[in-house]
Amino acid sequence: MYKTDVNLLKEFLSVQIQIRKMMQQNSTLSIEERLATGLQVHALSLIDARKGITVGDLAKELSMSSAAIAQFVDRMVNSGWVNRESDKDDRRITRLFLLGEGSKKLKLMNTRVLKKMDSILSHMPAKDIKQLISIQKKLLTSMEKQND
Repeated sequence: MYKTDVNLLKEFLSVQIQIRKMMQQNSTLSIEERLATGLQVHALSLIDARKGITVGDLAKELSMSSAAIAQFVDRMVNSGWVNRESDKDDRRITRLFLLGEGSKKLKLMNTRVLKKMDSILSHMPAKDIKQLISIQKKLLTSMEKQND
């Protein structure tokens, strides 16, 4: 019936739920603020790394619809974090560039996340953290294979 021991599956899911619950309890932000902040960090990181990323490519990376990405980008533009420019060769394409305020916001959010993770992981030996990362990478690879 199952390839993996059912008790292991149940324990894995239980631990995942407990971790998610603890992360939520340790945050002073609402669910909406955490989601927005997480999306913003991801979006700003992508825009920073892939200068001139198209709005369409950003939507794909964030798994957002055209309507949702339009509103999301509008908020980042209105906040002064991102600049939106039409492609010089194809005016139907809109490209995004990180502005100074966006770079500051990205650094601030990354610092906040790193401090939070440090407070959690500092109680574990480096070898355990490396093993956890290795296991998570294997899990990610397995999940990616399921999507192919």
